[in-house]
Amino acid sequence: MVFRYCLSAFGLLAASDLQAAGGERASELYAAMQNRVFQIRVIDIGSGDKTSIGSGFSIDDKGFLATNHHVVARYIQKPEKYRLEYVDFEGESGAIKLVDTDVVNDLAILECDCKGGPFFVLGEELALQGERIYSMGNPHDLGMTIIEGNFNGYIRTSRYQKILFSGSLNGGMSGGPALDGLGQVIGVNVSKGGEQLSFLVPVEKLKALYKRAKSRTANIDFMEVMRKDLQEDQRLFYEDLIQKPWRVENFVKMKLPDDIHASIKCWGDTDDDPDLRYQYVYQNCETQDSIYIHEDHTTGELVYQYDWLASDELNKIQFFNLLESYFYHMDLDTAYEKEDVTNYACNARFVEIDGMRWRASTCLREYKKLRGLYDLQFVIASLDGDKEAFILSLAAAGIEKKNVEALLKKLMSHIKWIN
Repeated sequence: MVFRYCLSAFGLLAASDLQAAGGERASELYAAMQNRVFQIRVIDIGSGDKTSIGSGFSIDDKGFLATNHHVVARYIQKPEKYRLEYVDFEGESGAIKLVDTDVVNDLAILECDCKGGPFFVLGEELALQGERIYSMGNPHDLGMTIIEGNFNGYIRTSRYQKILFSGSLNGGMSGGPALDGLGQVIGVNVSKGGEQLSFLVPVEKLKALYKRAKSRTANIDFMEVMRKDLQEDQRLFYEDLIQKPWRVENFVKMKLPDDIHASIKCWGDTDDDPDLRYQYVYQNCETQDSIYIHEDHTTGELVYQYDWLASDELNKIQFFNLLESYFYHMDLDTAYEKEDVTNYACNARFVEIDGMRWRASTCLREYKKLRGLYDLQFVIASLDGDKEAFILSLAAAGIEKKNVEALLKKLMSHIKWIN
């Protein structure tokens, strides 16, 4: 039998003691653990007021705290404008510094002057499916709270490993701990997915970042840390996507890639408006999550769409004008500020695929603060039909140029017109 334990305000509690402090008795667990949870504040230096808040929690007696990357993202972007501070359960505040950040898994490690205090044990095993678990944090600056819910395992279709929690996280609880009945950390609060539906970062990701953080030296360039982590993440994702075989399925009169990655879900429909003088069929496929860089910039998204147009009523010129109206780049709306990305540079060309003529357009913009990463927009349309045509649109955020070339090459090699 695995011996499970946690720390109380007075030292170690055995598993038998913790059953009384945890389990279904959230109030007892709250009383035993609240002194390990902090409010994390990003303070505007000019006004002296907080500009955003989140939660964090102690993970050792050396003053290390865990939180989300997105809680401190504003500080990372403009450390000259903001500073970080904590507020403990008694209302006492103090300065904290950022030690390390994991933008891909939305985690960060902080260090405060609160050394020697009680801390959470990072669990060695996850809860069982359906087991009662507890989330702690500071929602909407209203004070410390605890939320009960159930552990529902990993999300199977997420590109970034997350735990599904059937509890309602609220703003300000981000970065707080998710606990099993014995008070051990099994995850970190990260986001709300809907009514009574939330997500947690698995504790294994926090353990990996904590290990890395302990080896960090002073004067870390956190933007460079983020750049390297994002490059490694996209490298692993696109290498897997490009190297593995793609299943091909029929789409109207085309054979096209289908179900190319577990993190991508597809929806489709046919427009049956009787007033239309043409038929329109589409399928839209996209990843289900993204990476938060800061409030105006996300990355990691991949979206593609198939459009089929056909008409017996439109003449050749009218049908070409219709096709032209559908020939546009998908916009992911992932970045809004000029300080984050360059303008798109586009390249239009005519290509031949499977013996047919196609018009293609590729646009790229580079990340200014995270050099080597790009947003991609791509669209290609068939040109040989007077009465029917196919358009493929694709957009990818945070991808290297070499993977852009490999992805588009593989994509076009899987486009087949059914005679």
